[in-house]
Amino acid sequence: MSNQSNEWTADDVQALRVERGQSQAAFGLELYDTTDGTAQSRVSEIERGDRDPSSAVRRTLQRMEEGGI
Repeated sequence: MSNQSNEWTADDVQALRVERGQSQAAFGLELYDTTDGTAQSRVSEIERGDRDPSSAVRRTLQRMEEGGI
């Protein structure tokens, strides 16, 4: 998967998480400074299309995709 435009859709986020072999909670903890439950909930909302990733989260997703995290 490659997201050169830095426009992260729900499917893009889920594909990156699955590619990394992470649960929503583990993936969310890398994106957010929060608790397991909140991190999982936020990733679930993004993957359902109920929440758009913030610009800071999009930058982190890009770094994750590039292997920097």
